[in-house]
Amino acid sequence: MLATHEIGGLERRHFRPLSLKGWDQPHTDYLYSMAWFEGKLYCGTMRGSLIFINLRTPSPRMKQFPIPIPEDPFSLDIRSQIWCYTPEKDQWDMVYQAPMVMGRFGEMVPREVGYRCLAVYQGKSDSKPALYACSLSPARSTGPLILRSEDGREFVPVTDSGLGLGLEGLNSFRFLEAFNGKLYTSPIGGVQKRLSQGKPINSVVNSSASPIVYESEDPASGAWRPVSRPRFGDDNNTVIFYVTAFNDHLYASTFNVVSGFQIWKTRAEGTPPYAWKNVLRLGAYRGKFNQGVIWMCPFKGVLYACTGIQDGGYDRKNNIGPAAGEVIRIYPDDTWDLVVGTPRLTPHGVKLPTSGLSPGFDNIFNGYLWQMCEYEDHLYLGTMDWSVYLQYTFTDAWPPTLRKFLITLQGGIDAIVEREGGFDLWKTADGDHWEPVTKTGFENPYNVGIRKLLPTPIGLAVGTVNPFNPKVAILKDGHWQYVDNPRGGSEVWLGHLDHPQQQHPR
Repeated sequence: MLATHEIGGLERRHFRPLSLKGWDQPHTDYLYSMAWFEGKLYCGTMRGSLIFINLRTPSPRMKQFPIPIPEDPFSLDIRSQIWCYTPEKDQWDMVYQAPMVMGRFGEMVPREVGYRCLAVYQGKSDSKPALYACSLSPARSTGPLILRSEDGREFVPVTDSGLGLGLEGLNSFRFLEAFNGKLYTSPIGGVQKRLSQGKPINSVVNSSASPIVYESEDPASGAWRPVSRPRFGDDNNTVIFYVTAFNDHLYASTFNVVSGFQIWKTRAEGTPPYAWKNVLRLGAYRGKFNQGVIWMCPFKGVLYACTGIQDGGYDRKNNIGPAAGEVIRIYPDDTWDLVVGTPRLTPHGVKLPTSGLSPGFDNIFNGYLWQMCEYEDHLYLGTMDWSVYLQYTFTDAWPPTLRKFLITLQGGIDAIVEREGGFDLWKTADGDHWEPVTKTGFENPYNVGIRKLLPTPIGLAVGTVNPFNPKVAILKDGHWQYVDNPRGGSEVWLGHLDHPQQQHPR
């Protein structure tokens, strides 16, 4: 019999790749969403994520940009795609690709470049559970939509752009989550400061022109209604980041760069806006170093929340960080523990990490603790590790103390990337004792993050973020050059105790 600290569960050898190199599609670099629908695994992608990051204001400062950037990003085919895996055939099929539409400046553009969420849900008008998808729309396009499919092949819009709210700047939705027979979402995207045909830029990141929780019992009809106060009454709450069901309540988390995230809960009863109760505030008393709760997951009667700072753990715009994410555990009576993080004194007493692990699971480069799910009586957690970007960063311009702490004492950039490059996947059986499944992105430093974890009947599915596709910048003989990257592009892996993987792809 295993002792509580003998964790068990999946190990590295139990994972095998289902898809590598973004299905051989150039610039398919973000595994944005997953769903199990009618016996098949569906994956929604984002394409060209680094290209759009380069369009932000301010744009990243790098010695060399990691991938080639065309003068006109829309000269590339970056239409998002939905892929379907049929286990019986061990076969992938691209079942949907975003159409081209007439954009805001009278030119043909992709209607969407990402499918952020996939959800299986049966509403009032659905004769059976349907597959719903919400989109990420580029700034030049016509705005975000929610799509519906009955067969996993044909996806039809069931909303007007941006839920028909008529708000400028909306470009996506943060989530699609079910609770008590209803579906919930929240739109994101802020008003652009500048937008012209000559200077296309993204919406303001992690902001929303409507930071409100919306509800529908019949999304097929396009009927949605607001069920929370805007920003939960705090002007610094710029986004409703995520919601999840726990203990007969709907829990919602916010993004707040000033004072840190908040978590609220409601029974979702009565007349909207519902009565919401604040559960946590001030980033669990870590303040702005816990800007947002990125994901929440119930596990063995408590709710786990993982946190992060935008832009990979270093918010350049607001000069916050670098810092790594934390894990918080919330009980039904609203008391809470610090599981992974920085010890601190709070109004609820001294909080020490119950795992003994500092932020990022003792790795400052784990800027996001990004995804969690329960699978076969274990909780799994995936991170975003930005250490591979050190190769392209002006680290010589960093303050000496920071450079010494992050680089010199760690053995230098090459040693860091060799040892830590790539996401972490951690597991626990009790919430306090954790072990890594991998700390090197399944032996691929370009696998910077786990964007999606999904328990399925065929195993634990893992979807990665890997934007170094199809070419990557390398320094050779003192000169930068772009070369083909055989391990670039998003990847899908499957973990199951019955099929240990003997060989790892290189």
